[in-house]
Amino acid sequence: MFALCNVMLSIAFPPFVDRQLPSVTWVVGPLLAMNTVVQAALQTSVVRLIRPLPRPVSLCLAGVLWASWAALAAGPLWLPRALWVPCLTVAVLCYSAAQLVHSPVSNALSADAAPADVRGRYIAVFQYSFAIATVVAPLLFSALFDLSSAAPWATLAALALLTVPGMLALAPWLPRARAGDGRGRTECCPTAWGNFLTCASLRKPTVFASASTPLWLSFGGRPPTRPPQASSRGRSPSACRPRRSGSG
Repeated sequence: MFALCNVMLSIAFPPFVDRQLPSVTWVVGPLLAMNTVVQAALQTSVVRLIRPLPRPVSLCLAGVLWASWAALAAGPLWLPRALWVPCLTVAVLCYSAAQLVHSPVSNALSADAAPADVRGRYIAVFQYSFAIATVVAPLLFSALFDLSSAAPWATLAALALLTVPGMLALAPWLPRARAGDGRGRTECCPTAWGNFLTCASLRKPTVFASASTPLWLSFGGRPPTRPPQASSRGRSPSACRPRRSGSG
């Protein structure tokens, strides 16, 4: 459900505005750009705000924010034209906030829930859920949009709200923050959001590694320094002098 909410902004939002709100089609591009800028600028600040919250509570908050986004996205269907752009702007901001809360917590949770020896496999399955959602979302949106222009958003809001009791029910079986997190431990785990997302379960920023991240950066270290190589200029004359063979 979280993955489906995640991908609907790029899949369902533009065609909905184009068909139902043609006079404000121009706003789609700026709103998508705003979403990217907000997430890039506020990720670390949001993580600091939600750090005291348990992980299930943070994910419940993300579900409520995504439900608010879906409800506000459908709001222009019943609002006067002058309020369309403000309503859509607030809707996308709710989506951005949900993404800011959900992304670091879900990545950390998927890593901590897996046994150490198969952690990569667990994270890969977690990432595949977004690929499946990307396939399902257009089919779901098309089928529901034929029924009603508000049906996709009502369904999405209902699914997002269902994550709240679902996460609260699963909370006892989900791993908590690992021991030692308060000492600033760093953790290396892949994520689709780049190299420098911050994990909500840790006290200090965590460096997330992608395929392009050097190994030393993945573990929060400094770049390795190459040991100085001896050169002929720095050697003494006796060191550069060839050795004599024979008994002499």
